Amino acid sequence: MKQTHGVYFGKASVSLMVDERHQKPTKIIHKGDTEFKRGVIAPWGDDNRYPHKFMDAIRLNGAASGGLSLLKSAHYGNGLTFYKNQKSETTGKREKVIEYKEDHPEIQAFFKRNKMNTFFTETISDLESYGIGFPSLILSKDYKKVLRIRRQKTAWGRRELMNPSSGFSEMVYFKSQWDDDDTKDAAKIHSVDPMWCYEEILEYCQRKRLHEFVLPVHYTMTDEAYYPKLTWHAIFNNGWLEVSNSIPMYKKHLFKNQVNIKFLVHVSEAYFEGQYGDDWTDKFDVDQRNKIREETLKAIDDHLSGNESSGRSMYSRKLKDDDGKWVNAIEIEPIDNKMKDGSYLPDASAANTEILFAMMVDASLIGAGVPGGSMGSGSGSDKRVAFDILSALFKTKRDTTLQIWDLIKEWNGWDPELQAGFENVKLTTLDKNPNGKQSGI
Repeated sequence: MKQTHGVYFGKASVSLMVDERHQKPTKIIHKGDTEFKRGVIAPWGDDNRYPHKFMDAIRLNGAASGGLSLLKSAHYGNGLTFYKNQKSETTGKREKVIEYKEDHPEIQAFFKRNKMNTFFTETISDLESYGIGFPSLILSKDYKKVLRIRRQKTAWGRRELMNPSSGFSEMVYFKSQWDDDDTKDAAKIHSVDPMWCYEEILEYCQRKRLHEFVLPVHYTMTDEAYYPKLTWHAIFNNGWLEVSNSIPMYKKHLFKNQVNIKFLVHVSEAYFEGQYGDDWTDKFDVDQRNKIREETLKAIDDHLSGNESSGRSMYSRKLKDDDGKWVNAIEIEPIDNKMKDGSYLPDASAANTEILFAMMVDASLIGAGVPGGSMGSGSGSDKRVAFDILSALFKTKRDTTLQIWDLIKEWNGWDPELQAGFENVKLTTLDKNPNGKQSGI
C-alpha cells in the first residue's frame, strides 16, 4: 500500500508517493514553478553570518559563556559508556550491565583511529551552540564499513536548497568565512536525509557512488527548514545579550575618561588681600600674584590629598564682603562621586539572569546567587539538585547525538545488543564518596 505525503519548501511543494515497506519516495509529483539550481545555499541569517555573529557576542559575555560551557559538560557527562540490557537471574528484570571497549577489539580500534572522545566533544559543542551538527562519514570501497568519521564545523556549514526531486538538501558547503552566499571557494560534501534508515542511506550512496557523506543531526525543528532556532538564542535576538555586553564596555570607557576630582576649592581674592595687605596690589605684579595663588592652591591640595589627610582639619578665616556679610575666605566643596552607588550593576544582573533563564541553567551552578534571594551562590544541596535536574533534561538531546553511534554500529555489523549512552555525573557528598561524585547512565 502506498501513501501520499507533502513536502514544502519556499514556494514549491512536492507530493511523494511513499512505499510503506521502505518509507522512501517511489513517485514524485511536482507543484509550483521554483527551479532548482545546484550550488544555491540556504543563507543562515539575513547576511549569512549568523553563527559567527552569535558566537562573537557569546564570547563577550561571562554568563552566556559559562552557561554554554555547562550545557556542553552536562551533555557529555562522563563520556560515552557501553552497556547491555541483561535479564537478572534473581529478579527476572532487565538491568544495565556495563560493557568495555577493550572487550570489543573492532570498536576499540575504530574509536582509537577516529579519536571518538574528541569527535563527540566537538559535535556536542556544535549541537549545544547551534542545535545542528554536520558529521561526515567515510565508507570503504565496497560500502560495507564506515572507516572514518569527521566533525565538520557547524559554523562553517551551509545547506543547499532542497532539491524538489528528492525533498531534502543534497549538499552541504563548508567555508570558514561566509561574507556572502557565494559557494565558489567552498568545499562541498554530499548529504543524506537524516530521517533515512541504514538501508536507504546505503542504497543512496551506492547509486550516487558516494564514499563520503554528511549525516545532519539536529535538535527538533518547529517551523524551520534548514537550521534550528534554539529557544535560548532569544537572548541574542531580543537584546538581552547586547544589554549585558554593553554595560562593561560603558563602565570601561567611563572609568577611563572620567575626571576623578574629590574636592572643589574656592579661594576668595579677599583672602590674599587680607593675608598680604597693601603689598598684594601695590608691591606684587601680576606674575607674583599668580605664583602666590598657585602655591596656596598646591598647599591646600597637598593638605587634602593622600591617606594622611584622613580626619585632618583645616583653618580658614572669615571675611566681610561688600555687603557686610561674613563669608569664608577658603571654601572646600566635596564633589559627589556618581560611580559610588554601582550604577547600572542592577541592569547587568537582570540581563545575566534573563540569559541564564533562557539557557535553563541554575545560576548557583556557575557561582551566582539566586535571583531575589541572598547574595550567596547556593548551598551544596542546591547545586547537587540543580545539576541533577539539568542532567535529567538531556535525554532527548543525547538521543540526537547517539543517532551517529546507532548508524555506525548497524553499518559495521557490531553487536546489536550493545547499547551506548552518555553517562551522567551524579554529585554526592564527601561522606558518601571521597571524590564527591558517582556515575549513572
